[in-house]
Amino acid sequence: MHLLRVFAEAQGKTVVEIMEPHKDLLADMIPPKKHLLRHQAANAQIGLMEGNTFCTTLTPRLFTIDLNVVEHKVFFHEVMTLCEVQDNALLKLPCYKNIGSLIPLRKAAMRALAACHYVPGCSEKIFNTLYQSLERPSPELQEAAFQCMKTFVTGSQIDMNMVKNNLKAS
Repeated sequence: MHLLRVFAEAQGKTVVEIMEPHKDLLADMIPPKKHLLRHQAANAQIGLMEGNTFCTTLTPRLFTIDLNVVEHKVFFHEVMTLCEVQDNALLKLPCYKNIGSLIPLRKAAMRALAACHYVPGCSEKIFNTLYQSLERPSPELQEAAFQCMKTFVTGSQIDMNMVKNNLKAS
């Protein structure tokens, strides 16, 4: 991702212009169309989520999540699940049995979720999930949740009643 920015700067182009010729190749992976996240190794999952975050946060967006597309909806749901589910439930899945820490996976999932601030009808669900992530036991996850919350709030129109309801529920 850093190299793409360097190439773009060196050529006087945007990252999107550099990536545009490769968009068709990336279209099967951002978000993944042929494979579920949980069927991939944890490192591959992180890469797929980070790639999605990168492509959907470019200006203009290289790809857009559309929940009317089944594969996009499945990806969104899987990312949401990675943010919400307890560690012991995740560690039962075969792809996480030998993983040393779920922190990198959860951080990538939170970043991917925060990048979905533009998805219609999902603001409250994303906000609630990120807000709950602020209460994770790990300070590293709390900091990541805070940064993701800032990204999300900056990019979306937040209903202040929703924020008040979350604060009251806490």
